[in-house]
Amino acid sequence: MCTMLTLAMAFLAAGSLHAEKLPNGLEFQTPEAWSVKDIGEAALLEPVPLDGDAAELYLVTVLPRVRDLQDPQLTAVQKRYLPLETPVRLAGPPQSFAAASGTGYLYRYEPVGGNVALSMRIYVVGLPGGGVAAVIAIARPSLWTQREAAITALASSVTRLESQAGRSTLFAQSE
Repeated sequence: MCTMLTLAMAFLAAGSLHAEKLPNGLEFQTPEAWSVKDIGEAALLEPVPLDGDAAELYLVTVLPRVRDLQDPQLTAVQKRYLPLETPVRLAGPPQSFAAASGTGYLYRYEPVGGNVALSMRIYVVGLPGGGVAAVIAIARPSLWTQREAAITALASSVTRLESQAGRSTLFAQSE
């Protein structure tokens, strides 16, 4: 019950949402004022800058060669999306959340030392028919506090029609 209430609050706080669909079958909801750029197997999300600060990055993609949320490759594949110049560590265990296609998990990363203050989160969601989608969010902590509800609502909405399950080239058989 608490999870459903949290999900409902995230959708309400995010405001008006707009449906998006990628050629690989991923479907998700974005805040209406955000622009979405299809970059092949992923989407780059561009929110309206807050206070002229554009130090944020949001990406929706299918994780390559990850079959489901129990796949041992999940953590290693996630790390490919983290900034190389900023050493990070996992900040606690993953937290579950309710997603359109079942349970998702939120991985929070924090920087280790250095002068860069970034909040990094990767939301992962199992997809119907196999595979895992991710919403990768990187922003300054001051921006993150203002975007968290919108990103949580977006991550909760990610799904794919089961008939689209094999269409992504990123979900290739590992050799």
